[in-house]
Amino acid sequence: MIAEHLLWSERSLGSALLATARSAKLPHRDRKLSGNEFSGNEAAEQWLESAARSVGLDACSVSADYSNVRQMISQCSPALIRIEARKSPGWLAVIGRRRGSVRVVGPDLSEATLDVRDVERQLRAPLDDQHVPVVDDLLAGLGMSERRKKRARAALLAERLGTTPIEGCWLLRAPGYREVRWGRWLSLLAGAHGLYQVCSITAWMVLGWMTFSGRLELGWLAAWGMLLACTIPLRLIGDASGAYLALEFNASLRRRLLDGTLKLDPDEVRSLGSGGFIGRALEVDALEQLALGGGLQSLLSVIELVSALVVLGPLAGQWWLAGLLMAVIAGSMALVGHNARRRWRWTTERLTLTGLLVERLVGHRTTLAQEPEALGLREADRTIDGYVGTCRKLDESSRWLQILPSRLWLTGSLVMIAPTIVTSDLAQTNIAIALGGILFARQGLQHFLSGLDNVIGAGISWRQLRQFITASRRLAESGEPNLASCRADRTDAGANQDGCEVPADRRPQPDDTVLECRELTFRHARRTEPILKGIGLKIHRRDRILLEGESGGGKSTLASVLAGSRVPSSGVRLLDGLDQPTLGETWRRRVVLAPQFHDNHVLMGTFLYNLLLGRQWPPSEDDASEAMDVCRELELGPLIDRMPGGMLQIVGETGWQLSHGERSRLFLARALLQRSDVVILDESLAALDPLTMQRILPRITERAPALLLVAHP
Repeated sequence: MIAEHLLWSERSLGSALLATARSAKLPHRDRKLSGNEFSGNEAAEQWLESAARSVGLDACSVSADYSNVRQMISQCSPALIRIEARKSPGWLAVIGRRRGSVRVVGPDLSEATLDVRDVERQLRAPLDDQHVPVVDDLLAGLGMSERRKKRARAALLAERLGTTPIEGCWLLRAPGYREVRWGRWLSLLAGAHGLYQVCSITAWMVLGWMTFSGRLELGWLAAWGMLLACTIPLRLIGDASGAYLALEFNASLRRRLLDGTLKLDPDEVRSLGSGGFIGRALEVDALEQLALGGGLQSLLSVIELVSALVVLGPLAGQWWLAGLLMAVIAGSMALVGHNARRRWRWTTERLTLTGLLVERLVGHRTTLAQEPEALGLREADRTIDGYVGTCRKLDESSRWLQILPSRLWLTGSLVMIAPTIVTSDLAQTNIAIALGGILFARQGLQHFLSGLDNVIGAGISWRQLRQFITASRRLAESGEPNLASCRADRTDAGANQDGCEVPADRRPQPDDTVLECRELTFRHARRTEPILKGIGLKIHRRDRILLEGESGGGKSTLASVLAGSRVPSSGVRLLDGLDQPTLGETWRRRVVLAPQFHDNHVLMGTFLYNLLLGRQWPPSEDDASEAMDVCRELELGPLIDRMPGGMLQIVGETGWQLSHGERSRLFLARALLQRSDVVILDESLAALDPLTMQRILPRITERAPALLLVAHP
């Protein structure tokens, strides 16, 4: 059992969140947070997401099957775990993990170590309390020893409850790139490589001195061997730190790009199209490989070039060779700029070609029916020929960049030092040092130009992905959001869920208005005239509103603005008297939009998964039963009966094919199953025949708490 003094109460959950972030050394903003009493994990998840976001952190809900709870606990830190204690639910603040144990911080800010098995038993306790008596009755008459009975009980419970999900764990982390400790690993990498170069150069000097002087003494040979031996651990340390930095960079980059993708508004998504998204998804791999490989290679090559300059100048006394090296580097920048311009053109044409290919695949049936085959082939040949020509030019400039500077340096330096070697005007040791410096400089120059070429390619890829990177910072630029109010507890009209005072104009009103907008204006990007201007609307609970208008009049735009998918240019939107910055993600959960058919999709997965999109997954028996009831009401029962797998049948492009009307009713069921306060249906009945619409419309109005139906006159 976990000691009660290590558990945080739900009222002090805000303090637990801050204490966990502080003890785990997560970068965050300090602000006063208070907890609440939650009716379940869903309400707690909403609160934690908003509270973590307000202090600059991400809270991610994780779950595991009954048989994998121990693995989940061992891998989650820092985290907050909801424990069902004897008196009331408590929270365990996990700040670290060790093998077989976790470190926690208590309400008195003291740290303690707990066995993972104790935490596992506490999380399994609600299920064990229900099923252990049944299993014990089964084992009672078998005459087994206590030890064997314990093992049999564990095996039977694991078999019976093995796939039952156990929730209540929230992983805390800093968003995106802030998790990576760039300075420490870069310093370790640069230091290890610098020492590696020092040992290598010193070993070369010792070997050259022994060779030219003819003194092959045992002591100097031992010193040379020890220097070479020292390069092995230094190289291993450098490679390990570089590999760790690569993993962290790639994970951080993908998290940030995913976050930015989810924050794009609909207009930005439409402007890119499916082809643009695929092209930029492929560009992520190029950015990972070029940025990190090129960046690290450039950094290490700078160390090599600096070492070569030191060898050629102070050590060998050949300052004119050092000057020649700097001149070659400066001259190479012209080739680098020429190659960068060609790479930019190549990247642009490659993304365009990828976009055209994907768009052709998506619209294959349309082009097959309406476009002459010869016309499409001529256009494809012309595009491919242009791309091939660009590839040839890029290969040519890259080849000159890799060959010309290094060979020019090697040839010029040897020609300049040859008279000195022939006339023996330079000491033998200095000759060896100068030759070694020339070879070091050639190697460093090749690495530098290759790494710089990759860095430029990464910069071009970064520019292509800049839209996603910018979108990932939108929340931080909008200021600190207030925390979402808990739907289970909204009795205090003067404060929101985190205990912060809510301004008077944001407090809930005493009437039954659930959604209200005043003087709402919306303008699409790059357009001067607003599509919505001065809109005022009130939706009360149990309202049934029909919104009609001509095509292009802004009906769908108004629906997306009310649902929180678009941000208005001006005006006020209030949900129970609170605006969207105050409610955060709760707005999208409480106002559900079923968009038009072309903007709604059946995802690759089971029919039940598509129905419960937005609800918890995996679903409970009650969720599946409710989904089945809604499907029967919308006359999807015959479809489910026909599918071999029923509601677990895989649907989508490669699964069970759904008709136009069946997809429309699936989208209707998905919206009605969201447990929202307002349901907005944007032309969701347009694909149904009049008789079917007449039969299911009363069922929709009964299910929806408040309904806004968008339709043509």
